[in-house]
Amino acid sequence: MKARILVLLAAGSLLTAAAIAYSLEASAQSQGSADDEQTIKQVITAVLEASNRHDAKASTALFTDDADFVNVFGMWWKGAAEIERARKARFETALKGATFKLLETRISFLRPDVAIAHVTSEITGLLGPDGQPMPAHSELSLRVLIKQDGKWRVRAFHNTTVASSLPAGRER
Repeated sequence: MKARILVLLAAGSLLTAAAIAYSLEASAQSQGSADDEQTIKQVITAVLEASNRHDAKASTALFTDDADFVNVFGMWWKGAAEIERARKARFETALKGATFKLLETRISFLRPDVAIAHVTSEITGLLGPDGQPMPAHSELSLRVLIKQDGKWRVRAFHNTTVASSLPAGRER
């Protein structure tokens, strides 16, 4: 009876150790490397710099072909070609005098080849839906990036205005 209890305790200990090891391995796998994080930051910077040049082609060159983009007004563009056309139109109208300044980037990895980036930027020179200049404000975007063929690309981009950065009364 004692031997059977010892065997059960040993088996339980082995299972516990295996579960802990598996959990640690899974956690380690969900973390990207420092090189991956740096590359993702470079992708984010390249998109921002192209946006500051009002270069629609370059600003979407780092998107996947099947990417989704939702801007601050809820316009939803699907696919790199549609995103490029829409960005070009926006750069010729509401964004023609806009500049973007990167404020903060936070990256977390869901898997070694999938990351989420929360990016806060300040935008100045944006024209509102009425064609009037909007005050400088912050925008927060959520970007899903995937690693395909060794390269990081934006798969989804959703942008929103940070309400606390707008003048009082403009939150809604």
